[in-house]
Amino acid sequence: MQAGEQIERTIKVPSTGHLYIDIDRGSVVVQGWDKSEILVIGKLDSDSQKLLFKNKGEKTLIKIKINETSYRGNAHSSDGNQLKVFVPQNIQIHFKGLDTDFNIAGIVAGVEGKTINGELLINNVHISIKVSSISGDIKVTESYGIASVESIQGDASIIGKFEDVTLRSVTGDIWADITKIDNLSTNNVAGNTKLVGNLKKDAQVKMTSVKGDLHYEASGILNAECEVASQFGGEIVNNLTTDLPNTSHMQQQQLNFVSGDGSGTLVMKTINGKAIINRAQ
Repeated sequence: MQAGEQIERTIKVPSTGHLYIDIDRGSVVVQGWDKSEILVIGKLDSDSQKLLFKNKGEKTLIKIKINETSYRGNAHSSDGNQLKVFVPQNIQIHFKGLDTDFNIAGIVAGVEGKTINGELLINNVHISIKVSSISGDIKVTESYGIASVESIQGDASIIGKFEDVTLRSVTGDIWADITKIDNLSTNNVAGNTKLVGNLKKDAQVKMTSVKGDLHYEASGILNAECEVASQFGGEIVNNLTTDLPNTSHMQQQQLNFVSGDGSGTLVMKTINGKAIINRAQ
């Protein structure tokens, strides 16, 4: 397969197994379907040497080899690799990239992978999601199971039905709809975190940050034991109940109260930011 040529290749595979995708630069779309085969279509960029596409038992590899003298970057140039991959929906996806965007949808056996400088879009993925990007945004929608999402310099957002979710960012913002999440933990350094939706019965939500603001916007009645803390000049704003925070001599604010039947747990802790609880308008 020569650089710049159109790709259209198919391999028969088991309906379950693992697909490994290794693309240094470009854009990759992965779509689950009900066939026992993997179809790859698209185009290699001018710096790519060849496409490796092979299967052994339950393991399949898709890898693009780059010319050694080529610059390994610039995912968003018009000359980047452009691939669309159709896979059996019961195959687990493993991916990695440098300057690579990944758009993955319709996979019921889980997704795991990372990219250095690229955006990740994950839609309708079941069982398990474990993804990360250094400088790209990550968006997870209409999925369920267990999720771990980390973007160092980008935003991270999630919506779906999950038993357990972990969201991390350093300078990006975090957003989540908690309506169908049993356990959620967010950690942010300099970005803001916003959660919306009803807290499920017996659900546990913990939000932490260093400099970023924490914001929870409740829909309906909040049924939770609430622990809110802000240190070193931060501020607590409670627009949900009449409970007021206590302020110490170290400019620390603390607020503990029970809302509704107290069946869930809401913890909000920030070092030098605001912690805000509002009711959705």
